Amino acid sequence: LGGLTMGERAAMAIVERDLEYLIYWVEITRQFRERWGVVFDREGRNLTRPISNPCGARKEECGVLEWIKQVEFEKLDRDGNGVLDRGEYQNRYTQEDQFEGRTGFGALYNFGELSNNASTPTGFVLGVSQETWDLRYEGASDIFRASIKDPLIRSFWTPCALEAFGTPLPISGNVSDDPATATWAPKTSFDQLEDGRILREVTDLKDDDNNVYLFNAVVRHKVTGEKVAYKTHVVQRITPEYKVPEVQGPEVGLIVGVSVVTVVLVAAIVLVLVLTRSKKMRPRLRVSKRVAKGKKKGKE
Repeated sequence: LGGLTMGERAAMAIVERDLEYLIYWVEITRQFRERWGVVFDREGRNLTRPISNPCGARKEECGVLEWIKQVEFEKLDRDGNGVLDRGEYQNRYTQEDQFEGRTGFGALYNFGELSNNASTPTGFVLGVSQETWDLRYEGASDIFRASIKDPLIRSFWTPCALEAFGTPLPISGNVSDDPATATWAPKTSFDQLEDGRILREVTDLKDDDNNVYLFNAVVRHKVTGEKVAYKTHVVQRITPEYKVPEVQGPEVGLIVGVSVVTVVLVAAIVLVLVLTRSKKMRPRLRVSKRVAKGKKKGKE
């Protein structure tokens, strides 16, 4: 690595001009669908389950996080009365778990604070209702993240894994462009926010099946050759649904033959890279979404 000893590399200050970046991505829709199942939209299409979606009247409509909450509650609610009493809760979480904050409610709440007299088919029970559980239970995100990071299925958290399993993102940000055009790039090749964070817009991702993608980036030191991976982010492109325009009053009788407006969503993903400067690089990758709306007219 540049002829430097390990001590010399550790003592070297991190200077921005010595750093260059490369973003990697991979689609995991098929594996995600196999693990978490599907939902049906208003048109009857069979789509990969959304990461988050209200359950509605049927559990089959739940997003992954909401579905996990319901399943975890049902595992604890052994008598099936819809209320989690203290005994049922302590069968899962020991006193030590509760003292250390290793519970479904996290550090901000405990069983006593969330309990109330809830009505059941056999009378009132002091406990936590399904509604309160769904609102306060925090363990679903941990379970979901563990499924994404299952080492028996994939690895996308180290420079070696990214290079082996990921696809380099071209400078254009368009995933349809030739990956061979992807190159290590300095910070100046990215768009930048006022606080110094750098951005890359990602376009042309498929959205025909609530498609799920992993994004990560590697920062490389040009002098030492050392590489550090950012935190992987999960991104889901929700498949657009056609929604019938709302009409009221006399407009109802004029629908036929009148032009209707179909809203076409053009969504781009913006990757924001944040680098914390220290002797050891501790970078993070943030993902935000930017959606532009366009209108396209057609005849019924």
